Amino acid sequence: MSEGRRATSHEVSRHSTTALSAQNLKVDLMKRVRKFIDAGDATGVQEMHDSGEWPDLEVGVGSAPSELGERYTSPGGLKYTALAMASVRAQLEVMRRLIEMGAKVTELRPGYSRPCHQVASVGFIDGIMLLKSKGCDFALQDSLGYTPVHKAAMNGHMSTLQVFQGWGLSTCTKSKDGTTPGDLATRAGHGDCAFFLKDVMEVKKQVVALLKAGDVDTLRGIYEDGRWGAEKNLALVKEKSQEGSTWHFTPLAYAAKFRQLEMMRWLTSVGARVDETRECSVQHYYFAAPSNITAALGFDEGMKVLKENKCDFSRPDAFGTTPVHEAAGSGHLSSLRLLHGW
Repeated sequence: MSEGRRATSHEVSRHSTTALSAQNLKVDLMKRVRKFIDAGDATGVQEMHDSGEWPDLEVGVGSAPSELGERYTSPGGLKYTALAMASVRAQLEVMRRLIEMGAKVTELRPGYSRPCHQVASVGFIDGIMLLKSKGCDFALQDSLGYTPVHKAAMNGHMSTLQVFQGWGLSTCTKSKDGTTPGDLATRAGHGDCAFFLKDVMEVKKQVVALLKAGDVDTLRGIYEDGRWGAEKNLALVKEKSQEGSTWHFTPLAYAAKFRQLEMMRWLTSVGARVDETRECSVQHYYFAAPSNITAALGFDEGMKVLKENKCDFSRPDAFGTTPVHEAAGSGHLSSLRLLHGW
């Protein structure tokens, strides 16, 4: 069409028809992908991808299924990638094949459903273990602030909650409206899950108090009877910084914060990790490094315990701050001398 000439009604109609045809082809393609997923046909899924007909594994193949599970479209629903769809459909072999083909296990895009939330919502333990083994972050929150723990609780999946608790995932994270997993379990009438989560919360509160007090003997007892232990390398306490970031404290970092030397020694003896660099910059949470905490406090004996356990004091935290920065900024000359000697 020449410059300045208005399109005729026939041309407008032809362009609209072409666009509609392309959209229909895309809809038909996504229907076929979903059909393979529903049938658990991992080979069919791979053949569609390998043929070039469906090259992008991260594109949405549908929106949130209805409660009956018969429809894949709902106004304003979350977009489901093939992996998220296979997760909610509990199709393990399809999930495994998609991951082998390069599908991302951790979904961070706004408007997209996350596989970790979907496997939790249906209590699909095998799928949960698969995603975890591939590095999926089960601490992520969705657009409402729900974690996979929320999803498992609201749907009454006790075994899933027990797995999450064993990993040390927070069972009391609040959603954007202040709702905890326990609240959701109670509202949905899942009394067993609600009682379980309440008990976990009580143990956590007790552990926090024991860490502050440096009561090694009592904490050792809780550890030895199995009520606490897997959580020793995961977030126990969360604190907000002035910049708005959330810092997660492992038990070792928390003990360091309160200068509990014997507690630090015991925690390292049962496998608490001394080096800490974990972060999720997208959701603005970071793990506090015991090395930086001890240096900032001038807690030389604590630094020595960490060093004895092969802590790397040259390693910066998520913001590039090293123990040397912390000790210098706080004016701890003896700590600087220790660091220089190392």
